[in-house]
Amino acid sequence: MSNGDDKSEESKGDSPEEKEANQPDAGENERDKSATETDEVEASDDEDNSEVPARPDAEIIDERLTEVETQLGNAETEADLDDVEERLDEIEADLQEANLPEPDEDEDDKEEAEDPRAELESKLEELRDALEDARGPYAEDAVSNVEDAHATISDIRWTDKGEGEVADAVETFLGEAYGILEVDPGDLGSSGSAAEEEEEAATDDGEDTEADDAEDADSEERDEEKETFEYEPIDVSVDRDLESLLAALDTVASDIEKSNLDPDEDEGMIEALLEATADLEDGIEDAQAYDDLTVREKLAYEGFYDVLESENKKDFPPEWNAIKIYERREEVQPILLAFDLLGSAFMEEHCIEAFSRMGAAEAFDVMHQQAQRRNKAPIEALGKIGDDRALETLHPYIEGEDDPGLQQVTIKAIGEIGSEDSTQHVADRLVAENEEVRSRAARALGKIGDTRATSPLADVLRDDESDTVRASAAWALTQVGTEDALDAATQYAEDRSYLVQSEAEWAARALEDGEESETDNAEREQPA
Repeated sequence: MSNGDDKSEESKGDSPEEKEANQPDAGENERDKSATETDEVEASDDEDNSEVPARPDAEIIDERLTEVETQLGNAETEADLDDVEERLDEIEADLQEANLPEPDEDEDDKEEAEDPRAELESKLEELRDALEDARGPYAEDAVSNVEDAHATISDIRWTDKGEGEVADAVETFLGEAYGILEVDPGDLGSSGSAAEEEEEAATDDGEDTEADDAEDADSEERDEEKETFEYEPIDVSVDRDLESLLAALDTVASDIEKSNLDPDEDEGMIEALLEATADLEDGIEDAQAYDDLTVREKLAYEGFYDVLESENKKDFPPEWNAIKIYERREEVQPILLAFDLLGSAFMEEHCIEAFSRMGAAEAFDVMHQQAQRRNKAPIEALGKIGDDRALETLHPYIEGEDDPGLQQVTIKAIGEIGSEDSTQHVADRLVAENEEVRSRAARALGKIGDTRATSPLADVLRDDESDTVRASAAWALTQVGTEDALDAATQYAEDRSYLVQSEAEWAARALEDGEESETDNAEREQPA
């Protein structure tokens, strides 16, 4: 028989190998556990997906933009702003790829239809604008302002008073700029400025010092420096002529560039420079330019009234008296000045008449420009001036039948210029409908004196129904003066028309007397 001790002994008698065989497989347990957890997660995901819908892209992008807006508000350095810009670029790229609903075009009021993409793009653009406003200030902006001031000073004509005011503004700015930079301006013209020397000295100190300085500067210190930045302007001596002032501005712009001001570390200095450049621009704006003067102030500044004496200064208008004096002196420039500045038609008329009487070559450009408006008085002046360059403008004015009055004035001017290049243009008007145009054309051909006009003038003398036109043709043939031309005219010495007969007699005398008579005829006025 056995008792309970036998069973216990059997249990105690199991070998280690048997115990290990009886243990469950650890790997199998882990796999079972992992499978169970996976099933639970998938079940949970299925449950979440069924209960929480996916968030739309518009909402996600809008939240990201809001986060960037907060980040932008907290940005303190250019590096922070660079991070903001990078995030905006990422959001913009995602926005372009996002699947957003289009506005409902079926709505009655299309302007009120929601457009998520447009709203997000607008918000993105506003953040980019805010980012741009947050950047800087930059030393490059100060340099650009100085260059703009340089250009303004160069482009404007200043009065003597204004030039002095510009010099004051530039000297003040130079003192402020070099006080801010703490740089000795030297002679404001040397190639090696103090700013460049300080830059080299800073480089020699090594990178470790710069790194240490960067570590010591936190945002609070930068804010404090910005608020408490102070400087003392220095005395700057520069010649007050415009050329020297412009050279000084070139130098200070170069010195600002060479100072290598950092928009974070040197924010206070840069803002002070920008304020100084703004004051410079205001000073230049307030300086008296020539164009700021009234018309009479400009004339007085140019000495236009200096020819007037006490007895004629009271005559009205004094400008007219001055023009008459300048005409007698054959001084064209003061009259050109008056023509340019005086806007009244009355004074313009008297200036143009003076140019015509003087035959003023200096007035050609002004009269030519006026003639392009088909104004008769300037065209008459061009004839008196006698410059061939006017012909390209005048020839088209005598074509057609639209404006006989303009054609008469223009043909006369062309004749006074006297270029043979105009012969055919004028000869074509011998058959114009208007009698006075034909007469003017005949006289103009006589003034030109081209022998090619002999035959058409002889035809007019023979065939034209107007005695005035025929008389003009006879006069023109006499002006041409060749034997053929004079023979053609003398045939009408007994013409029924007294005007034609008189001109034919002149031709006969010219033919008989030769060169002496030709000289007399050349000085004879054209028939009325």
